[in-house]
Order: sequence, then structure tokens, then C-alpha cells
Amino acid sequence: MEDLVPTSKCIDAISSRGHYLIILNHYYHLTPFHIIRLFKRNPNVQVVLQGPHIAWNGWKDHYVAGDMLATAILDLQQEIFHDVKDKVMFISPWDMTVATENLDYHPSTNDNIFDMICGFMCGR
Repeated sequence: MEDLVPTSKCIDAISSRGHYLIILNHYYHLTPFHIIRLFKRNPNVQVVLQGPHIAWNGWKDHYVAGDMLATAILDLQQEIFHDVKDKVMFISPWDMTVATENLDYHPSTNDNIFDMICGFMCGR
């Protein structure tokens, strides 16, 4: 457990100089305060907020095992990051993981999701 570092601590450690692409998903971060401080500290930072993906393998108690809770997470993300919506890009891998019939916690399309994010963000 000593190796676990809070996301907020990692974000606060990002330099005020340089160009950075920060990718957050719903497991990592649901508060905008550290992101707002980061934008003030470094205007060259790009932040991507990744929405939930489908995951079902018979886990009746798994919170993303179905559409209902994921839509609540999407609503929460939109509400929580409302004040920085013009600075944070939202990416939803939902359709991609539905199309590939993802069954696992970690999507088999992770590389494709990352490629999609880089395609949107790199060179901006």
C-alpha cells in the first residue's frame, strides 16, 4: 500500500513548465480542484476525462456491469467538471467497448482507446 500515490498528489507534482497530456478516467478522479490548480500553474496542459466502459462477465455486484450506473457516472462527470468543460476534453469509450462485446474489467480495446485519445489531442 505504500506504493499507492493519490492522483491529486501526482497532479500537484506536474511542473509549471512544459507540455503535458493528462488522461483521467472515472476510477482516478472525480474532483476538479487539482485540475483547476494545474491549469492555473501550467497553461500548456491538456486534460482528457475518459468516461466509463462496458464490462460484464457475470459480475452481478460489479458496479459497471450494466448501463444504469455508467449513465449515472457520465452525469456525475459532466456535473463535476462543468466549470472547466471548456478546458477538459471528454472521451467516451462506451460505444467502442459495446461494439467489441467487452467482458472484462479492463477493455480489450485499451490500445484503441489510447490511440483515439492521442489522435484527438496530439498536435493541438
